[in-house]
Amino acid sequence: MSDANLKQRLLLFLSTKANFKFINFAMPSQVHRPLWYKVYPQAYYRDVYEAIKNDDVEVEQKKLPAGIPARYWSRVGPWDDELQVSPLFNLNNPFWQMILVHECTHIHIDIQGIGKHSTAEGEALAYTAGAVYLSAGGLKKGKEKDPILQNIYQTADGIASKILHGTYRVSAGDTQALVSAILKHPSIQRKSRTPSDGV
Repeated sequence: MSDANLKQRLLLFLSTKANFKFINFAMPSQVHRPLWYKVYPQAYYRDVYEAIKNDDVEVEQKKLPAGIPARYWSRVGPWDDELQVSPLFNLNNPFWQMILVHECTHIHIDIQGIGKHSTAEGEALAYTAGAVYLSAGGLKKGKEKDPILQNIYQTADGIASKILHGTYRVSAGDTQALVSAILKHPSIQRKSRTPSDGV
């Protein structure tokens, strides 16, 4: 599949999936108080959609390391931000849809231009958004073999359940539980920061 065809499929996904209307919550920062990270349906079908459509975020099909179906590179300076997607990516697979929502949440954070922020907290927001997306559609991702990832998914699922039952502001305790689970993953460092300078 060409990068152009992939881009069009991603735009179609962002503009037609009803599950996005359920992704509406705020999560408190423990590192950058009094910041609240906020996500909402328009973040996906309007803001991220426009960023990809206008090539503010370039879509590239690329062979990625094992276990990584997609990733977002937020670049500081004149270089374009990139959403990299594995050639094996299957948009009909619920798990891969969740991964795409996860990465699009990172794009949304970048669009906000909030400056350098906690990488673990950004991941917590993205895992929760992906969990809400899956749960809202009654979709299943299957059991994760990696116990650390499985704990992350289970913690995010618990938060997603509360959001789908009416919670808007995720509690500090739930946020910390998810961030703590994420910090057990070897790829995430406690003091790591991710840029958010607009796209």
